[in-house]
Amino acid sequence: MKITTGAISMSEAVRDSFPVGAVVLDIETKTRMRRTSKIMMAVGILRTPEGAKRTEWLLENDGDEKDLVWSLMHFLENASTVITYNGTSFDIPVLKNKCEKYGIAFPENASQASTCGNLSSDISSHKSQGGMEKGISRKDGKIFRDLMREDRDLVTIFALPSRKLRDFGLLFPGDEDFLTADDAVCTMKLLGLDSVHTLLGGDYASAKTSCDEDHLFFAIETTYAFPGHLSISDGIYHLTMEGREAHLSVKIEDGRIRHYYPDVKNYVYLPLEGYAIHKSLADMVEKGHKEKAVRENCFSLVRITDRFLADAGQIRSYLSSVFTFLSSRK
Repeated sequence: MKITTGAISMSEAVRDSFPVGAVVLDIETKTRMRRTSKIMMAVGILRTPEGAKRTEWLLENDGDEKDLVWSLMHFLENASTVITYNGTSFDIPVLKNKCEKYGIAFPENASQASTCGNLSSDISSHKSQGGMEKGISRKDGKIFRDLMREDRDLVTIFALPSRKLRDFGLLFPGDEDFLTADDAVCTMKLLGLDSVHTLLGGDYASAKTSCDEDHLFFAIETTYAFPGHLSISDGIYHLTMEGREAHLSVKIEDGRIRHYYPDVKNYVYLPLEGYAIHKSLADMVEKGHKEKAVRENCFSLVRITDRFLADAGQIRSYLSSVFTFLSSRK
């Protein structure tokens, strides 16, 4: 068995989203058979206070697999969070099977890892509200974060060909490493996409508004940096992200803008009026003048006034409704 260790660089976006003490993990096996295949290689990237350190375990002889598994488990036992791509479906079950086979303790107990619900002091509570919790499972105190489960919405939002890890390289057009680096490094780079989760979850630092006759504009300072350039458009909205800045333009319709309701099933749409109302009010509307609301028409119309533009609470509520709509689009 050969073990190599070295420091690797991180972008600002990854630094924002990769907490100290967390580990990005990937294993490569001879086949895809979880119970019987040999582990040929493992890579762990540990986030340290100084940066990130990559360790690689390479199986040179079949008889070394037990030593590889023991060394890897020792490496993982103090990790606050283990981050993988599709790891809860493959990497973690494979490692559990190997630990059982060789009589090695799998490092899941609370004394060896963070307690349930405590990701890290470096991850604030509002970040979880931005969508990060979707890909997390907790087992006996250790926290496993599976980015494949977590980033399924991004595949739809950005129209990626599939949920394969390498397809996310389309979001990093200037990053040639995404084509040549190992899967652990690519998974680490995906952590920078937390900025999208948090923004679309309604979490941002500040927003400034301006408008012309046709559009309302928002200049948004994001909480976390985005690793590349992002653009989402439809007939009403245009959203861009780069670094710690996001810009949203909204089409103005007769002096008003759309404020979306997230609970579509509780609303009905009024075609003649061009907006939705809560179903508790629908009894007063004739049957032929209402229909079941869908995501695209489940909104009220908000008139743009100086009072609205000056109210930070209303702006945050409005942006949250738009981001929820954009993150759920098909």
